Amino acid sequence: MIDYRLLTFIDVCETRSLTKTAQHLCLTQPAVTQHIKYLEETYNTKLLVYEGKKMRLTESAQVLLQYALKTQALLKSTETEMYELKTKQVRLNFGATLTIADYVMPTILDAYLKRFPDIQLNFKVQNTTHLIDALLKGKIEFAFIEGYFDKEQFEHHLLKKDDFILVASANSPLDEVITLEELKKQRLIIREVGSGSRDILEKLLANTNSSLNQFKQLDEIGNLKLLKYLIKQNHGVTFIYKEAVKEELERKELKQIQVEGFNLSREFNFIYLKSSIHKEKYLKFLKFAKSQIGE
Repeated sequence: MIDYRLLTFIDVCETRSLTKTAQHLCLTQPAVTQHIKYLEETYNTKLLVYEGKKMRLTESAQVLLQYALKTQALLKSTETEMYELKTKQVRLNFGATLTIADYVMPTILDAYLKRFPDIQLNFKVQNTTHLIDALLKGKIEFAFIEGYFDKEQFEHHLLKKDDFILVASANSPLDEVITLEELKKQRLIIREVGSGSRDILEKLLANTNSSLNQFKQLDEIGNLKLLKYLIKQNHGVTFIYKEAVKEELERKELKQIQVEGFNLSREFNFIYLKSSIHKEKYLKFLKFAKSQIGE
């Protein structure tokens, strides 16, 4: 079991508040302070500093946090392995972003369950930010994600590539090729903060010295099915992975629009914590997954 003072430290790093951590862990604030003081004395370094009322992590705290998270994740993996030995029941704890879960994983999981009917799956569907957080905390073992991630923290392997495109209703008066300035005059519907597709779009716009704030109207929809429905009803345009609108394009319910200077092929990646002792187990699943999608 991980040292309870390290658990306190991890929570403080997340909340940046001794009061909130005390509430989360059902401790008194002086107890939280003592836990941090113990770690500072143990490692002979300052972990937390204040700039006004704002808490900041020192460089030492950042290093300790990474080791604490890795230790926590390793112990979670060990718990899984102990469970498997005791019950003879193999289980996989992993996740995927919404687009991958809806349009890539069904084929993979169908084939996997047919091959291994006794496997126990714990499969989470969340945005990129939440999946990375779950990986760091050891809540899942690996993840299939779109968007950006810290390649210093995670081992990563390409699952597949997909085009990231702009789509509108088939009834939209927009031409098949438009300029970025014409695009900014449109109502843009996007995913929630933390989603891989939104992160990609924001960075793409930044490369052209643009931002989401420059659009005439901006709507945020967290549900992919609803987002596509609104686009089909001609309520705006959106950037989305081509795999996610393949059927709608074939049925001519949506049309693809080329934005001058925008031509993207983005990656769907398979990631897990670096130095994991279960690396071979994860890579076996990746190999199986790629075999099912023809990659």
